[in-house]
Amino acid sequence: MRFIGYMNKAHLIGTLEGPIAFSHAVFGQRFYTVTIVTKRKSGAKDYIPLTISEKVKTEMEQMTRVDVVGTVRCYNIQKNEKSHMGMAVLVQNCMSAKEETADVNDVCLFGSIYKEPKFKERQTRQLTQFPLSVPRDSKHPDVIPCMAWNQNAALVAQLPVNTQVKVNGRIQSRLIKRKSETTYEVSVNNLEVYDTQVSA
Repeated sequence: MRFIGYMNKAHLIGTLEGPIAFSHAVFGQRFYTVTIVTKRKSGAKDYIPLTISEKVKTEMEQMTRVDVVGTVRCYNIQKNEKSHMGMAVLVQNCMSAKEETADVNDVCLFGSIYKEPKFKERQTRQLTQFPLSVPRDSKHPDVIPCMAWNQNAALVAQLPVNTQVKVNGRIQSRLIKRKSETTYEVSVNNLEVYDTQVSA
């Protein structure tokens, strides 16, 4: 399939946890961070950081459960003279969600494979980890860690760097106990391969 244009969309419905805290300012605009908790069908929970503007903060302060749409952003976090990858959803739209509304954790990305995929075979399943480069409007890319399973794992493991792919999945959080830190990645449910070169 041919190049369709870069894509980065996240849709989350869940429960806010913890206080809204100041994060940073860009050209005088203040941004804040808060965590949304989404529950999987298995009952496991994902704790996903949100980055919100002053306007969204004002709206969100009145909410407990939220329905948000935004984009996945990645950045380096410095801790104890070491760095690790952080992830957050930059919220563009926010509305209140009813208590009975089911949790949602959907991500759709279109980008190019940034580094050689790493294939692993375990007793019960196969998995492949790969970073996906998705440019922002400013052309600055977010390099988003992704994990594919079984058939998708076997497929993406064979793809060369710069291959363009579209992935659908969810953001998952994992606590690395030995490092006492949380890591984030997109767990891929569906993967489509496009051309390896961008059409002019």
